[in-house]
Amino acid sequence: MKNKKSIKKGFTLIELLVVVLIIGILASIALPQYQKAVDKSRYTQAMILMNNLIKGEEVYHLENGTYTQKFEDLDIELPTPNAITNNADSYTYTYSWGYCYTHNTGYGVCYAKVGDGYAGYFKFWNNPAARKPRCWAKPMNNQRANDVCKIITNKQTGSDNTGGNLREYYFD
Repeated sequence: MKNKKSIKKGFTLIELLVVVLIIGILASIALPQYQKAVDKSRYTQAMILMNNLIKGEEVYHLENGTYTQKFEDLDIELPTPNAITNNADSYTYTYSWGYCYTHNTGYGVCYAKVGDGYAGYFKFWNNPAARKPRCWAKPMNNQRANDVCKIITNKQTGSDNTGGNLREYYFD
């Protein structure tokens, strides 16, 4: 009777490398899609907050004849910011996903952090000719910010605003 060879259990190096390669390929496909979903979610938060600010500013203007810089003056409920910074002509409210401000001349913007840039939802409420909202990619050459604006506005091109170092995409 012949001795049976003992069978060693385990994976070979080649099998382990194939598994690591497959996981790497799946991760390289999934990560950009995950980043897009997170960026779009942050931008949606910015849009919702900006739309609420617009409503609050319009009510405040009807009651007082002017616009305010302070979110606290508005008769709306807003999420509690992480920080508030007072500038000469506006207050900046910082959140975990980005920041917002309203200007005393009647416009506001909420910026969502996307990678190392920002995608902002900008809107005038004091100028009927300029009331069309827009998405700002800042800085203008930031690919992720431009991608968010392209997805949100369904526009493939925007106009450069070199003074603000941003690219504007208008909503229809």
